[in-house]
Amino acid sequence: YIAELFFDFLSSKKAIDFNEILFRSYKIISDNDFISKSLANKFYEISIDEFQDTNIFQYEILKAINKYKLCTFFMVGDEKQKIYTFAGAIDNAFENAANDFEASVEDLNITYRSTTNIINGYSTLFPNHPKLVNESKYKNIDYKIIISEVKNADNNAYIERCIKNLIEKNNVPLQDIAILTNNWKEAFLISRHLRQKYHIVGLGALPHRSMNSSTFNLIRCLGKFTLFPTIRHLRVVRRNVEFHSLENNLTLSEKELTFCTNSLISKVKRIDLTVTLIDGLTILREMFESVFGINHSDIEEIISNINEDEANFWTLEKYLKTLAGVDGITINTIHQSKGLEYEVVFVNGVSENKIPYQKFLERIGNEWIYEPLTIENIESGRTKLYVGMSRAKAILFLIHNWKPSMFIPLIRATNN
Repeated sequence: YIAELFFDFLSSKKAIDFNEILFRSYKIISDNDFISKSLANKFYEISIDEFQDTNIFQYEILKAINKYKLCTFFMVGDEKQKIYTFAGAIDNAFENAANDFEASVEDLNITYRSTTNIINGYSTLFPNHPKLVNESKYKNIDYKIIISEVKNADNNAYIERCIKNLIEKNNVPLQDIAILTNNWKEAFLISRHLRQKYHIVGLGALPHRSMNSSTFNLIRCLGKFTLFPTIRHLRVVRRNVEFHSLENNLTLSEKELTFCTNSLISKVKRIDLTVTLIDGLTILREMFESVFGINHSDIEEIISNINEDEANFWTLEKYLKTLAGVDGITINTIHQSKGLEYEVVFVNGVSENKIPYQKFLERIGNEWIYEPLTIENIESGRTKLYVGMSRAKAILFLIHNWKPSMFIPLIRATNN
């Protein structure tokens, strides 16, 4: 029923989602030799990162390009980090590619990221994990993995106390700390608890609900350019000026687009970023209306959604830094942390029924009933925890709220 509503909505908007884009791309490339051969001629080599999460349509697109043997492929990944099976990641991606692309598989067993204790901790999750050679600058640091049982009501306060100690006793910068969660709700609740005392980036970091408009996106990219004035960020600003004008039915010439972009940038640079957030957004609204000549009531909507209790804790500078995702504690889901690394990592919710995941069915008296564990759930939980733990370089916290995850005893055994 929900799927029918979703596809009816797409049809009414004459839109397609990402999966449809991918499927149509697959059909165009696989059914038209001219297109697949043109792509093969266009690229000398195609590099695919996180190859273990490749789905069947992506894989078939690569095969269609490869059949002409005009370009080479470089595929990098780790089967132990395949956490997108729910999105269609194929099984045995590297084994299949070795056959289909007539390629050799090279095992990379040198790591340059973490302490030996962290490496031993996540390696023990897989019975046949290859022995890794640690060439990290942290390899001789003997920090133990910190495994903590914390009552649910004290969870966020415990994380806050740990962060305070890290900052005051170890001088750890905020941007070197990450808190990784099982889902967005956990992340939001932790962010809401911490964001008045610390600068937070990631999920739940803003003092208002998530917004999705060209105005909000333009404020975001203007903030990034103001903080980091690079050519790349300038191009993003210009592109968003164009999107904003299209959304508001404004027809601008190339000269007018350039003028609007330059005007916005110069006006933002003249704003005193230490003003309160409410005052700063009011200034931005006046600035947008003077440049585009139209009403920008959606900025007033942002202002009206700001939590009154938090408004006084926010300056425009803090808001723009939060939008830009810089200089703060990162709070995100484990899935969104793929490919990232931090000095200090908290993996939250390493508890029974969460890692591996078990669906809650009902409560009978004081007993909570969950679906039985399946092999698929166990393997999914194993890879998920592996990804979360391997983000840490120096210090790793594993937090559980009641019974620990089935993987905690394995980690404890290597952590003596």
